[in-house]
Amino acid sequence: MNKRLSIALLLAVSSACGQSNPPGASGSTTQGSTNRAASQAVVARVNGAPLTEADVELKMQTPQHEAAKAPPEEKRQAVLDALILREIMAQKALSMGLDQDPKYQEDLKKLEAQVADFKRTALSELLLRRENDKRATPSDDEVRAYFTANEKRLRMQLHVMQILKRSEAEIIEARSMIDRGKPFEEVAASFFPNMPDGSKPWDLGYLPFYKIPDPWRKTVYDMKPGEMSGVMRGPSDRFWLVKLVDIREDTAMTFESAKEAIIQDMKANKVQHVRDGLEKELRAGAKVEIVGQ
Repeated sequence: MNKRLSIALLLAVSSACGQSNPPGASGSTTQGSTNRAASQAVVARVNGAPLTEADVELKMQTPQHEAAKAPPEEKRQAVLDALILREIMAQKALSMGLDQDPKYQEDLKKLEAQVADFKRTALSELLLRRENDKRATPSDDEVRAYFTANEKRLRMQLHVMQILKRSEAEIIEARSMIDRGKPFEEVAASFFPNMPDGSKPWDLGYLPFYKIPDPWRKTVYDMKPGEMSGVMRGPSDRFWLVKLVDIREDTAMTFESAKEAIIQDMKANKVQHVRDGLEKELRAGAKVEIVGQ
């Protein structure tokens, strides 16, 4: 089954999920379609089974269909005519029990599994975004309390250099080279052999608090200029060595000037906590049975 056909069939099965059809009909609308957007408007009925605008649009977006060579001004009607014929034939096949064909059942189950996976993934992400918006946005009092408790650190701007690798073995080797006496910057530069003169992508300059990655924070703020961190691990298999070059204070910072950055920083760091809490709540309230164990 080619990729385009697989996508088309997946969309078709998706639109059919949860529908209630007359016996012997292969309709393509979900329950409650009368309350859907215009794309779900019924454009034809075949022995009571509805065909929708979405069915027509899907076929028109698929290059390989019966009406692909029809003139543009006639294409939509040609596509609808072809869909009607296919629906009649599908209903006849159902009445003959051909839907029990093993190959058909195997392909259908694969597509239904893809649709179910899409629904689970998309709906869970929608739930997480909704809960993040509701739970992760700090109140004004929380933002002010955060500023008061962390003002000294918030005013600090750190001049840092980094070595970032996606392999733990490589970052350990980099650390080993530095421990054997090779300068940090020389090791960092060795990973960029073809950089133009004067370019130093490992030198990040002075970073304000909201640009300090979360995995660094328990370490870099306690370092002194000239010191190097141990290996720090972050998400997505990122590993760092960081050297603190210098520290300066942002004396112009006020609560109002920092407020928006603090809110975004607090939200970003609350997201994982929100997810963990939500997962714990939902698991506690769910009845799960592992069949066959």
